[in-house]
Amino acid sequence: MPYHVALCCREIRIAASNSPNVMPARILRLPIATQKPSNATEIEPARPRRSIPRPKLNITSATWARIEKSSYRVKLLQVVREQIEAVAVKYLWLKKMEEEAEPLAAAKKILNKISKLGPLVRQLLPDLTAINSCETDAHALIRHKLSQHFHAPSRPPFGDHLSCFIPNLTAFADALNRIGPLETTDCQQYSNAWKGWINDLTTIIRQAGLRTGVSKDSRCKDDSLFVYFVLALQKELPQDQFLQPFTDPRSLADAIYRARRGRPRAGAVKQTRSGK
Repeated sequence: MPYHVALCCREIRIAASNSPNVMPARILRLPIATQKPSNATEIEPARPRRSIPRPKLNITSATWARIEKSSYRVKLLQVVREQIEAVAVKYLWLKKMEEEAEPLAAAKKILNKISKLGPLVRQLLPDLTAINSCETDAHALIRHKLSQHFHAPSRPPFGDHLSCFIPNLTAFADALNRIGPLETTDCQQYSNAWKGWINDLTTIIRQAGLRTGVSKDSRCKDDSLFVYFVLALQKELPQDQFLQPFTDPRSLADAIYRARRGRPRAGAVKQTRSGK
């Protein structure tokens, strides 16, 4: 299950205020996991370069009873509980990856530096090709001197290395030219981990035959049992500094509504606060 959360000076953590009842700002990030490594399973997101330990979550039977009592007032099947715990662990893991994701500015800086190689390669390509073919005595001399000082891990003759190096370098320069500038379309919005969690919970609860409606009217609790379920469930998650649990049902209902308008799209980088 590949997940692209992909991809900062000082990032904007929460829009407008530090209140837990305000959704995080829509912040661009680099992909945190663009493909699954060999050790990833179908239900686990691929790990980024800086490995983040998989979080642990153990909701006891007594805690489950408290969650159920404060929302649907029915006992969930054990398999449903396990599914909810699994997507909660995925959410915590991906949320932490979002916090650790590098800024888009970092990728732009690197690309800007290595893109200078393209024009240089096109400028040097005629001479490199001439050296490889010993086009003139001067080129032949340079090739001879290069072969004396060229030390590669593999044993093929210097000519073989050079014959592979020139087309590979050309292809690399062409690839740099085709990349073009990195745009926000290469990224996704910060907080997609939370949105994905809400959509996962919605699917699980709906498949369990329970209502998933959302109402901003706190007087209609029965119309927003899902809201109170999430409200109770998030209280059992580890209170790490990167988590900002909702405390107000109305704010949570609004956030759930917005999360359901669209699932996380492929592509996570941090936009920076101007002047920081």
